[in-house]
Amino acid sequence: MKLFYTLLVLLLSCTYTLHAQYNIPENNIWAMGFRAGVNFNTTPPSAIATAMYTAEGCASVSNGEFGLQFYTNGKIVWNAFNNIMPNGSDILGAGHTTASTTQAAVIVPAPGSDRYYYLFSLTDNTATLFCNRVDMSLAGGLGDIDTGFPLRHIALKGALSEKMVAAPGCNNNVWLLVFGADGKAYAYEITTAGVNLTPVVSSFGEVKPNGTGSVRVSPKADRIVAGRTQVGAATMTALFNFDYTNGTLTLNRIIDSASYAYGCAFSPDGTKLYSYNQQLDILQYNLDDPYPAATAITLGEGMNFDLKLAVDGKIYFISSYGSGQFLGCIEHPDALGIAAGFRDTVINLSPGLSPLCLPNDVVLAGNIPPGGINRVVMDTVVCGMPSAGVKLIAAPASGGYIWDNNSTADMRTVTQTGTYFVQYNTVCGTRVDTFKVKDGSVHTTLQFSNPVLRTGDGYAHYWWYKGNTLLAGATGHELTVTSNGWYSVVVQSQWGCRDSVSIQVTGYVAIDPVEQLSRSITVHPNPASDHVYIKAPVAISYRLYGADGRVYLQGKENAVNIANLAPGLYFLQVCDQKGNRIKTEKVLKL
Repeated sequence: MKLFYTLLVLLLSCTYTLHAQYNIPENNIWAMGFRAGVNFNTTPPSAIATAMYTAEGCASVSNGEFGLQFYTNGKIVWNAFNNIMPNGSDILGAGHTTASTTQAAVIVPAPGSDRYYYLFSLTDNTATLFCNRVDMSLAGGLGDIDTGFPLRHIALKGALSEKMVAAPGCNNNVWLLVFGADGKAYAYEITTAGVNLTPVVSSFGEVKPNGTGSVRVSPKADRIVAGRTQVGAATMTALFNFDYTNGTLTLNRIIDSASYAYGCAFSPDGTKLYSYNQQLDILQYNLDDPYPAATAITLGEGMNFDLKLAVDGKIYFISSYGSGQFLGCIEHPDALGIAAGFRDTVINLSPGLSPLCLPNDVVLAGNIPPGGINRVVMDTVVCGMPSAGVKLIAAPASGGYIWDNNSTADMRTVTQTGTYFVQYNTVCGTRVDTFKVKDGSVHTTLQFSNPVLRTGDGYAHYWWYKGNTLLAGATGHELTVTSNGWYSVVVQSQWGCRDSVSIQVTGYVAIDPVEQLSRSITVHPNPASDHVYIKAPVAISYRLYGADGRVYLQGKENAVNIANLAPGLYFLQVCDQKGNRIKTEKVLKL
C-alpha cells in the first residue's frame, strides 16, 4: 500500500474558542416529522427512524450520551423504543388536535426532579394550552403519562396563536411563553411547586407576535425572536427583550419589515439572526448593527419552514432538495456573511422526512445550588488537539470565577480533551457551566470490489485521485474504476477533520456496461409511504408493476408518487429514455 496523503490535522497553530450559553441540557437526539430523527452523538450526525408522524410542531428530550427519553407531537407520546406510552395515545382527550400547530409541544424537566417532565401542548383547532406530566419511573423506567396529574385534560388558556417556547428563569424556575390571538405574551412560571396558572402578561401595542411562525430564545436567554409578527396588515420579524427574572417581554425592534419568515434562529454567540425571505432564501442579519435589515445577506435556498441551533453549534434547516428528505446547515453561524458556511444537504433523513418544524428546545431550571452542573455548554470537536489548545470563555458575570483547576480568570486554555467547568455569580445567583472537548480525528479505510472502490459513508466531502491526478466529479464514498493502478481518497468530516488512504488496484476486470449502470442506480427510501426516488447517472423512465403484473404507474421523472397506492409489494422497472430495461427493484408500500 502506498499513501499519497497523510492525516491532516487542522488549525494546529491557532486556538479553538468555546463560549458558554444558557442552560440547555444535552438535546443530542431529535425526533421529528415523518418518522425521522437525528442522532448528534455520532460524528457526523446520523439519521434515525422514529414512529412519529406529524406535519408541524414536535418535541423530544434526550439524556446526553444515554439516549432518547421520549418524544411527542403534542397529542401522542412515544417512548425511547418508538412505542406509544401506555397512556400516551391521546393525552388531550377527544376533540383536540395538534396536527397543524407550528410549535405544538414543549417539554420542561420539572425543577428539582429527575423523575417528572411537564409536557405542554398547543392545539390547532381550539388554540388551547394543555399540560400533562410524564413520570419516567412508570412502565419499567420507559415512562408514561401521569394520569393522576391534577392539570390533565384542563384547558389552561384559549384563544392563542401557534407560538410556544420555554426559557430559563433565575430562581430554579422555567418560563413557558405562549402568545395570544390578542397579540399579548403570556409567561407561565414553572417551579419546584408546579405550574403557576396565573401568567405574567406583556403587550406591545400594534406589534402582535400572533402569527403562525415560530419563536426562539437567544443563547443568553435575554432576547426572543418571533417570525410572522403582525404589525397592522403587514407581517414582519420582530425582536423582543426578555427579563428572565420576572417573565416580562418588551419590544426591542423590528428586524425586517419585509420578512415573512416561518422560522428563525440565533447564532451561538447571539450576534447573528438567521431567517427567510419570501423567495425561500436563508438570510443572515447582524444584530450588532442598529439596522439589521440593512445587513441582510443571502446564504442559500431552503424551505421557508423552521431553523434550529443544535448542540454541535450549527444551525440546521430543511433543505429545498428532496422534499424534506435532507437537512442542511449553517456550519459557522457566528461568522459574518458567507464565511458562515451554507450547506444544503448534510443529513439524509431517509427513510423518514422532515416536517415543517424542528423540535422545540428543552431548557433546565436555573440557579441549581453551587457544586451542581446546571448549564451544559455545546461540545466542541477538534481534529487532534491543537498545539495552542482550546480556549474556554465563561459567560459575563458580576463576581469572580472559580474553575475546576481553581483558576479565577474569566477564561482558560486546555490542551487535553475532557469535561471542564467554571462556577460564577450572576443576577440569577450562582451558576456552573460545563465545557466538553472531544477528539474528532478521522480514520477511514478503503476496499475494492470490482469495479468499485469504497470508503466510509457519511463524511461531508470526498476527493478521489488516480496517482496524483484529481478525478473530477468523484465526490461520493464510492468510485467506479476503469483500469488498474494506484488510487487514493481524502475524506473530510463535517467538523473539518481529514484523513486519507490509498490502495493499489490489480484485479480490475471490465464488466458489461448495462450491468455497471444497473449497479449505479439506487431507489430510496424503501419501504416508503408516499414517494420513492430514483437516483441515476443518466436520464431514465420507469414502470411500476403490481404483484398481479398490472402497470400502476409510469413516467420519466426521478420521483415516483406512490401515496395513492394500496399498501403491498410492487416492482419498479427502471429503463432508459427509449424504454430499454436497466434494473428492476422491489418496492414495499407502507
